[in-house]
Amino acid sequence: MPAVGGGARRSHNVGASRVTSDTISLSTVTVDLSGSQSTGPAPNAPGSRRRHRTPHKPEPPSSGPTSSKTAGAGPSSGGATGGASVAGVGAATRASSRHSRSRSAGSFTRALAAGALTSGTGTTAAGASLERKQSTQSASMREQLLGAQPPLSGSGGPVDPTQRAATVWSVFMQTVLRHSSHSTAIALSGGERSRGADPAAADTETHYSWVQYYERAYAAARALAHFGFAPGEGAVICAKSAPAVHFLNLAVVACGGVVSHVRATWSADELVDHIFEDCNARVLVLDALHESFVAALRRAGPRFRAVILLRGDPMDLVAALNAPVVPVVAIEDLWSVAQSAGDDVLLELAGTDRAAAAHACCLMAFAYDEQGRVRGARLSQDNVMFTAAAVAASFGPLVREDRLVGYLPLHHVAAQVLELYMPLVCAVSVVCAPSYAEPLMKVITGKKPTIFFATPATWARVSMQVYKAKREVNSVLYRWAKTRATNNSKKLLFGQAAHRSLGYMLAKTLVLNSIKKRIGLESCHACYSVLAPLDFELEKLFKTIDIPIYQVFGCAETTGFAALNYPHAWEFGSSGRALKGTAITCDEETQEVLLRGRNVFAGYGALEPSAASSSGLERWFRFRQRGFLTPNGFLKINDPQDFVVLSSGDWVPVKPYEDALLRLEPALDRVVLVGEGRPFLSVMLFLKVAAAKSGGAAALGDDALRVGKSIGSAAATVADAIKCQAWAVRFDDALEALATHGGLSGFFVRKWILMADAFAVESGEIDPDTGAVTRKVVDGKYQSLLDSLYT
Repeated sequence: MPAVGGGARRSHNVGASRVTSDTISLSTVTVDLSGSQSTGPAPNAPGSRRRHRTPHKPEPPSSGPTSSKTAGAGPSSGGATGGASVAGVGAATRASSRHSRSRSAGSFTRALAAGALTSGTGTTAAGASLERKQSTQSASMREQLLGAQPPLSGSGGPVDPTQRAATVWSVFMQTVLRHSSHSTAIALSGGERSRGADPAAADTETHYSWVQYYERAYAAARALAHFGFAPGEGAVICAKSAPAVHFLNLAVVACGGVVSHVRATWSADELVDHIFEDCNARVLVLDALHESFVAALRRAGPRFRAVILLRGDPMDLVAALNAPVVPVVAIEDLWSVAQSAGDDVLLELAGTDRAAAAHACCLMAFAYDEQGRVRGARLSQDNVMFTAAAVAASFGPLVREDRLVGYLPLHHVAAQVLELYMPLVCAVSVVCAPSYAEPLMKVITGKKPTIFFATPATWARVSMQVYKAKREVNSVLYRWAKTRATNNSKKLLFGQAAHRSLGYMLAKTLVLNSIKKRIGLESCHACYSVLAPLDFELEKLFKTIDIPIYQVFGCAETTGFAALNYPHAWEFGSSGRALKGTAITCDEETQEVLLRGRNVFAGYGALEPSAASSSGLERWFRFRQRGFLTPNGFLKINDPQDFVVLSSGDWVPVKPYEDALLRLEPALDRVVLVGEGRPFLSVMLFLKVAAAKSGGAAALGDDALRVGKSIGSAAATVADAIKCQAWAVRFDDALEALATHGGLSGFFVRKWILMADAFAVESGEIDPDTGAVTRKVVDGKYQSLLDSLYT
């Protein structure tokens, strides 16, 4: 019988042309579509699926961002009226080319001629807005709104990214114009802290309408151009969800740049040698002074045109760098930088060749490959917008009254699609949870999302609240209610029964609604598990309280999404059907999953001009996971290979860990990395043994005996070693050494277990054809043993 050994280990802590366009002035302008009707989908448009929603009316914004406590900063506000305070030694701003070019209003000229677009004045808080421009400058902004639009489709309606390639900015502008006349249409909500505020005071909640979203994104793009940011250059962002992150992300993509959201745990060498280099990074955005990034900035030298801090004092970074050669700008001052840029800083957001821009790389997602090497997956604007629109169509119909809580780690591509790009398609409101500096559950219960995405780790935390709520309900009544909820969920499979029984409606009223209210999901019409597979027991638990959780599947190479379950099209235990407009099949010989479609990436590595257009429609992407399709077309992964997917959604390659431990510990015969769907990594260890004697205990081999003697162990068999304290200390030391001899940045092996019996083909743990460990079998066969490591 295997035994657990060791406790938790200690925690360780291009020569592109400059951006050009018309001179557009920054002012607080309200774009009104008076006399025209919104083309956005109505909450209950004909043919759409009706949903019951709990009334929740967000505070309507004024013409400037509104605050729930004090007057918020205007949509183009800066920290100081006299210009930006840019910190840094030897800082120099780079002027963009001074070439002016006239622009055509395109297909939207009819709207202007009809008076559909009018500009007005907005109000801003004293001391928090930029200097107001003259009416001629408002007209210039109106021209930008018109000129940035894509041409209408042949039918006269807006461009659908699932039908034709479209740029991120053009889709965003369609949404701005469509919803600019709706004062209650909240695009973003988040907590913001004004300069000089008491550190102990709570952040001020601020709401942004779609026009205010546009103004801030355009101001950020103008500031980037002032720093000399050019098409094809990259911006690395290490920050949690916040309104400023949305503004900067959109600004980089609109300027033709490449955005890379990265986690904070990359090492300085990985940042400088791989990430900064591959994405041609010229702008860095941080929400905290992470040690690795400070060290990377010291090494990078004058590579960056600007470093933008979302929180904290720029002088702290200046002091840490000692002699910075790059401007360090606080986010409050970025809006003043845009204002002080002057009329000679020209901007081209729409692009002269929209077809080429849609297929240009706009996003790079960095992760480890199977060997533990850093690599970046290149994604185009068409990849991003097609996937966002296809996902919204599957989840929908989504309308402007919908709300989602944004909190997922943005270094995951799926999180970026859901929180940064999907709202640009369907105008759902995003609540930036981390910016409130409050526990996630408090934000959820306060904001009442109508659609909710969570990792398995988050669903596990939510389940704790479910158990607490269940204890307050009569046990007999709860058992009756959960049966009704589970049966109703089964009825909805493939839309087989739209009728809801009287028993189910009573169960909702008497029991289920009160439990859902306790966890803040009473308004949710759909909940999804993203980034990693959801544990079956968790999935069953939430179905009993009338919250079916739909599993989705994808990776960076498929723009975060490849298959998904959703209401009326789901299958228990599956990853879902292929994303609309894409295809999934399985190799008959290797059983590996193959994917094809506009969501498939262009390739790995540094951006090359010759690789600008995606070939996802012409080739199959071989995904290194074994799976099969059910008779109803649902994908099931039955044997994950090469990677362990943690409950946080991070993909960790197994080979670097297993090979490193075998090098570090000559007494080991096999190492198996585990942690699929779990919060951290662990290893199963197998000592070298001598030739087995019939009926006898497994005796240690010569290498194991030699190591045992050196550490003072008298163990002669594997059973003895399992109980030996000297071997336990030896394995603890091996995990400590692993952090610097083969472990990957940010992912540490915390626990180990010494196995009594070796894996074999006969017992099912070893694949008879490849000789590799069948990890799915191991996870199932030893589930209770592995569970003991994580309790």
